[in-house]
Amino acid sequence: MLLSRPMGLNPKTKIMQTEVGIKHLIEMFPYEGTLIQAGRNSIKKFDINGKSISVKSFKKPHFINSFAYKYIRKSKARRSFENAEKLLSLGINTPKPIGYQEFSNILGIRRSYYACEHLTSTVTLREVLSSSECSNKEEVLQQYTAFMFELHQKGIEFIDSTPGNILLEKMPNGNYKFYLVDLNRMNFHDNPLSFFDRMKNLSKLTEETPIMHQIEKIYAKYYKQDTAYIYQTILYYRSRYNVRIFHKQFFKYQLSEFKKLFRKPHLCQK
Repeated sequence: MLLSRPMGLNPKTKIMQTEVGIKHLIEMFPYEGTLIQAGRNSIKKFDINGKSISVKSFKKPHFINSFAYKYIRKSKARRSFENAEKLLSLGINTPKPIGYQEFSNILGIRRSYYACEHLTSTVTLREVLSSSECSNKEEVLQQYTAFMFELHQKGIEFIDSTPGNILLEKMPNGNYKFYLVDLNRMNFHDNPLSFFDRMKNLSKLTEETPIMHQIEKIYAKYYKQDTAYIYQTILYYRSRYNVRIFHKQFFKYQLSEFKKLFRKPHLCQK
């Protein structure tokens, strides 16, 4: 039997006035809404009272994490909600958080959901960088690098700082407004990040050498560091990041093959 744990709600939001409202939205997640992202974690868009809301359903955790999320550390949904509130309090943009909900049994968290404002006029940084038709990539990189420097100065360590987790919106004055999404892995420090933490953060953007060189030159203007040293450090952390990704994918493949050994053969009935 699954039990609903106490719900976290943003008291400032006017989209969902009651806890009952968001509970109903989450209960309807498997059956309603427009699918935006499928896969390990699913995201759906709901239109309610003239407002668009994104609801993220996190993958069912394995046994160890399930137990840990209930008794030791916060669930991904709760961390997403609390990190969003923290970012906004620091002046960093992210879709406005609405609430989160957790379902558990005695063994741990089984399912969790995070609801936030759905942004309609944004694109991911990945879409911009990979587009052959985008003529203003240099300006985007200028403003992106300034944005990342602001994060670092405020002591914000956005661990999953990949281009798919950074949204941008072009404003009427030509500038870009950046938003962070996928917030469950973040650290907030009392002081600005160290040089090496900054470079580690920047290394997750891309492997394309021309883009990395642009970032190195722009960031050096803010941080007052030798451009060659910045580039070499970013390159070092990028190689480490690639190795981790390879090991992770290889482990998942081996695990899937191991599970096949214990699957019951399918019996076709005539």
